[in-house]
Amino acid sequence: MGFEIPDAWREVPAGWTEAAWRRNLYTAIGNGVPPFMSRAFGEAAATAHAQRKAA
Repeated sequence: MGFEIPDAWREVPAGWTEAAWRRNLYTAIGNGVPPFMSRAFGEAAATAHAQRKAA
């Protein structure tokens, strides 16, 4: 998808364990997939509709 974790996110904040911080990051990144896929599907559907309408 082209997403890269910023270097600053690799530093564990005060009050977090490394395991808890990684789990938090993975959850946050994972939650970004459904909106991305929804947008991509919507764009593809709109393009297909426009092509059918133009034909």
